[in-house]
Amino acid sequence: MDRSRFCSISVLGFLSICLAVDSATADAQESQRYVDTRGQLKHARNLFDAGKPVAAMDAVNDVIEHHPSLAEAYATRGSLRQYANNHEEAVDDLSKAISQGMSRCEIYVTRAISKTELGDFSGAIADCSTAIELTSDSSFAYAIRGSSRLRQKAYKRAIDDLDMAIMLDVKCEIAYLCRAVCRLNEGDIVGAAEDFRKHQSLKAKSLGHDGYRAYDGQPFTTK
Repeated sequence: MDRSRFCSISVLGFLSICLAVDSATADAQESQRYVDTRGQLKHARNLFDAGKPVAAMDAVNDVIEHHPSLAEAYATRGSLRQYANNHEEAVDDLSKAISQGMSRCEIYVTRAISKTELGDFSGAIADCSTAIELTSDSSFAYAIRGSSRLRQKAYKRAIDDLDMAIMLDVKCEIAYLCRAVCRLNEGDIVGAAEDFRKHQSLKAKSLGHDGYRAYDGQPFTTK
């Protein structure tokens, strides 16, 4: 192999390693700047949004290590694990947050989504029902409960929930999509087509983001 080319590759490889180490060190140092736990948890969510899931989890784990009874830390880690499709671990963390007194609508809805992904539709419906008891005007709670009932093929009950979700938030994409599927299975071809067109229109305007977010330290905006 040509020595000059080998040296060039070696230098590039060395520089890449140095840059990676510098980046990881910077993330770690940034986390250490936060003396308050909420600041560090917010920093962890920002790291995750910036495409740095390992650094984000390290930041949250550091909080949990020093504050093992902090419900918000488990709620944050649970939501990050859900985003990463680690649903079993997400349910475990969110359950810990709830058991430690964090009884909030968005925690239950976030756990319901992971339960739905795991096929626990009854558990998801129960979580959404609790969320609705806590915050009666949460469109997301109705939408996720409706989607779980859709998965159970309980189409009429699902439509009731999805109707309520849309009444509370006319821009709730997932509700239109799920209701379209329900109506199709109920033989309402016209209604299904109308809902699907509405879903596609909202999706185009929102660039595919239906407004739902897992727990991120702030309560859902209710409508």
